[in-house]
Amino acid sequence: MWARRLLLMTAFTLTTQPFLAADARLPSPITGDPKIASVFDGDSFTLDGQSIKLAGIDAPELGQVCPHHSEREGRCGLMAAYELRKRLQLEPRPLRCWPQGPGRDGAVVATCAAGEDDVAMQLLDAGYAFALAEAQIDYRLAEEKARTAGLGLWAGSAITPPWAWRGDRKKLKEPTPEQGCVIAGVADQGARLYYGSLDADYGAKTADRQAVERWFCSDDEARAAGWRRPGE
Repeated sequence: MWARRLLLMTAFTLTTQPFLAADARLPSPITGDPKIASVFDGDSFTLDGQSIKLAGIDAPELGQVCPHHSEREGRCGLMAAYELRKRLQLEPRPLRCWPQGPGRDGAVVATCAAGEDDVAMQLLDAGYAFALAEAQIDYRLAEEKARTAGLGLWAGSAITPPWAWRGDRKKLKEPTPEQGCVIAGVADQGARLYYGSLDADYGAKTADRQAVERWFCSDDEARAAGWRRPGE
């Protein structure tokens, strides 16, 4: 326990110091009640009107399917999102996020802690996320350990990394939910908002397919096109 706390504090210190030295105007840590955090997918959520992407990891996209898993685990993008929601809300603890540099398309890439636990590390330990190549060494070791133990995403045969899955979807001229692009872009009272499977009103927003102006394969794609999350 104390070793994990030391690693967490060290990670926060090492990752935030270079940015603070470069730009003292960076925002203070984002804090909030995890019970009101709106989880979007396996590595992103909205807290207090701010969209946050967990630093150092990548999780399957909402519509990504992992072949050769059980029917439930085969919907690996959705399962990764449920895992993040469980980590934040099953035993809600104070949530703090340290921005790791300027945001991208309005989202903040951050290292987050629920209580004293590194959220990204929890996802890696459980086998529901990939560690990025540039991530700190303990993230990469956690992924390897989960992979060896056959946990989470690694319970079945090899899966397509989310970055490769997204790359394949870029070839699509008109993405559809049947192709795994389940993120719905809906014009709502003049605002261009995107919705995902975990949103309570997703079913109502997508019941009329004609009301969906555009389907996206990832939240990054939606944000790059100028769409935003409800309440952001």
